[in-house]
Amino acid sequence: MVLARNVSIWVVLSATLTLVLSVIALGPRLSAEEKNKAVTLLAEAEAIEDLAVESGTSFEDALARLKAKGLGGVAVSESTVAGLISRGYVNYRSVSADRTELWGNASDIARISRGFEVRYGGSAKRPRATQIILPLPPSKARELSIGLDPVQCKQIMAADLTVVARVANFVGSEPASINRTLEWASENGATALLPLGDQVLGRRDNMKMVALALRQLGMAYCSPEFSKLGGDQNMLEFAPDNVIRLHAAQAAELDKLPLADAVERYVRAAKERNMRMLLLRPIALSSPSPLDSFGEFVGKVNEGLTAEGLAIGRARPFSEFQSPVPSIAIAAVSVPVIWFVLTSVLASFPWWTGIIAALLTLASLKLPFIGAICYPVLGFILIDRVRLRSIWISFLIIALCAITGGLAIAATHSGVAYTVRADQFTGVKAAHFAPLLLIATFWLSRLTNMRSGLDAPVSWRQALTTLVVLGALVFMAARTGNDNPAAVSGFELKLRSVLDSILLVRPRTKEFMIGHPLLFVGLGLLIAFWNGRTRLAPGWIALMLTAGAIGTTSIVNTFCHFHTPITLSLMRVLVGLISGGIIGALAWFFIRPWLVRGVR
Repeated sequence: MVLARNVSIWVVLSATLTLVLSVIALGPRLSAEEKNKAVTLLAEAEAIEDLAVESGTSFEDALARLKAKGLGGVAVSESTVAGLISRGYVNYRSVSADRTELWGNASDIARISRGFEVRYGGSAKRPRATQIILPLPPSKARELSIGLDPVQCKQIMAADLTVVARVANFVGSEPASINRTLEWASENGATALLPLGDQVLGRRDNMKMVALALRQLGMAYCSPEFSKLGGDQNMLEFAPDNVIRLHAAQAAELDKLPLADAVERYVRAAKERNMRMLLLRPIALSSPSPLDSFGEFVGKVNEGLTAEGLAIGRARPFSEFQSPVPSIAIAAVSVPVIWFVLTSVLASFPWWTGIIAALLTLASLKLPFIGAICYPVLGFILIDRVRLRSIWISFLIIALCAITGGLAIAATHSGVAYTVRADQFTGVKAAHFAPLLLIATFWLSRLTNMRSGLDAPVSWRQALTTLVVLGALVFMAARTGNDNPAAVSGFELKLRSVLDSILLVRPRTKEFMIGHPLLFVGLGLLIAFWNGRTRLAPGWIALMLTAGAIGTTSIVNTFCHFHTPITLSLMRVLVGLISGGIIGALAWFFIRPWLVRGVR
């Protein structure tokens, strides 16, 4: 059976079945995201202590006031002997080159003794309860970790707040000392580990052991977003279902942001990237009451999260979920689409390109991103075969094909490892730019004589246009990906903020402001060309359609951000299509008389 202009019914059925299976496969992911919306607002114990002192109140009172604003946990860094010495709690002297005597109150000396036992596995000499002699030189004795402050931890737990342990990696860390370190933190009430410094505890040789020990102790691992911590990726890979993603901003970063922008930054991290712990730092140090100013900051983040449908509570890792549809099944039902797209694009080339098309189609069973490349192209081929006279219907067909490809990629990369970014889609660049090449090839072969064009001399206009297009593609490449290196301009940041405030969700700029409007205009020109009424050369129409495909391929790219909630990605795509379509329709209304004959 065939549809209009030789579109096989099997291609339509293949695309439809791919869409249905992808939606079914994404069900468990949607359920897991809906069940895990609790976000913990976190602050550092040292910062709270400083704010309490400056405000003339106690640590316990500061905890109570911040908890009333929405604070849910406190990050407690391990102490050192040097900290006790600097506060005057402990005195010391060098007994010899490799022995240090310390004395103070019994509880502090007991902590030092425990710290030595945890770190080195042996006992130090204790002549009296208030004295200890460490077999360490003074420099090493001062660096000795003495664990979390037990008094602070008890006060935090008494306030019904979560204790998050901040522990640094240390020289000579081995399984026994690592286990003792984590057990000590757990004894003090810690339910999660947040690395201190630039390495995760146990880096490099003992990462699996650390992941196992955390699981056995009932402690989660907090993975800081955008960090370059040594060992962080290992922890994500070894125990993705025991990971809580954490977002933090340094004090220097917050200092440059207005309060509203700082609040928006944290809210967006939780809403758009599934961050379930937000580490807040004081944003105003010189106010009359720094503690109240920090409380206001915590309260506004709390309000922002609640307004977005998130809950303030105890963060937990995402539970493991399994797709009911195997990835190979989704890839298999896409084979007719992939074959149809590749053979259509390569139809004007030598016979051996059919062999390439066949090999790529078979490869799609192992490489799902080939489907992601072909689905955005499918829509363009369909409208050429069917030749509808409605711009809106053609626009929606192309969009639906791209959405199908995006959902298929999301469905074949479904699991908690992708949610916490322990694993990522490696074909982002290919899925973004390969379709543009295929679409450009297809339309040039359909609308122009490619062979004669390649043989003809290059004009200055063609050379300049090529340079502009290449420059635009390089810029897009820099801006594409989960962690792109290109900076976002201040104007774009302001625009994003405005869009966030007036729309349900902010669409991607290159979709609603560039790709979709150009696609709408390009489709209008294509229909005018079919009717013999366009004033533009066919090559410019092909260029316009290819530029319009930027928004189409961006749709697939949106679904490749697996750490973003799937419902948010879908809403972003739909808002982008509606707003971009409206902008395109308005642009077409004004420029149509200049580009189409017989229109006044």
